[in-house]
Amino acid sequence: MARKRAQGLSARDFRNPLLMVLGDLSYGVAGRCIYFKDTYGPVCEKMGITADQFGSQPSTGKLWVHQWIGFAFKALKAPKEGMTQPGRKGRWALTDKGLAEYLRLQDGGSSFVVAATVAAASEPDLAQIQAKVIENATPGGMSLILGGRTPTDDYHVDPYIRSLAILNTRCFGNYSAKSRTCGKCPLAGRCQAKMSMDLSVLASLWRDNERRAIEEAAMPKATEVDPSTVQEPTQAELPEGADYVIAAMPSICVHCGGKVEKGARTIWLPETGTFHTTCPVAKA
Repeated sequence: MARKRAQGLSARDFRNPLLMVLGDLSYGVAGRCIYFKDTYGPVCEKMGITADQFGSQPSTGKLWVHQWIGFAFKALKAPKEGMTQPGRKGRWALTDKGLAEYLRLQDGGSSFVVAATVAAASEPDLAQIQAKVIENATPGGMSLILGGRTPTDDYHVDPYIRSLAILNTRCFGNYSAKSRTCGKCPLAGRCQAKMSMDLSVLASLWRDNERRAIEEAAMPKATEVDPSTVQEPTQAELPEGADYVIAAMPSICVHCGGKVEKGARTIWLPETGTFHTTCPVAKA
């Protein structure tokens, strides 16, 4: 501990830089998780230090800077602060209160209040949140930059440019809350929505197929008739114009759709077609 104090730094010094980095990496969205190791480099950059500048703990070998960043997160997570929250294993996020503090620091220390609470699990729409931020922070209409992006970006307000970004993002549609890439991607919200839409379509198809199988199973089966037990109609019983012929080539029965072999005895009805001798010609 004496070594730590002699260095002139403590976890308190990393509090604001960590808030700023979490806000930048999450693109100003409360609840969007960031892999904790991804904060180390940007925090050091903001403070003008290197990760190994202050050495490491003799007992664990862990760098002091990394340890202080972890302590800063825990202090910000404490109930009296409530500015950070843990996500899935190894991930950190800002709370609504933390987002407000991030925006206050970004705006030069002016007071700022987030009007609407955003649920982390719902993957909020970035454009809507940014619009609300602008409405509350700059009532005069002044533009506010969030995380280095313009307030209307969701990656981009223009649908054509946004579609170009999507087309060049090969993983689009494969959102994962566990992915470090997804945690930093400005298209994460739309990607998650796309994946949800695809799953909804698959679920709908599955339900339709299941219902169709049940309906087909419930339908009464047609009684199969053995052709050998069916008597051929006499010439007098055939419709007008019909006649018995020997098939000169393979064809299809007009009534049942079955194959008529070449050389088979068939019934021919002009302007209608060929019938098996066991198929009802009048019903064709």
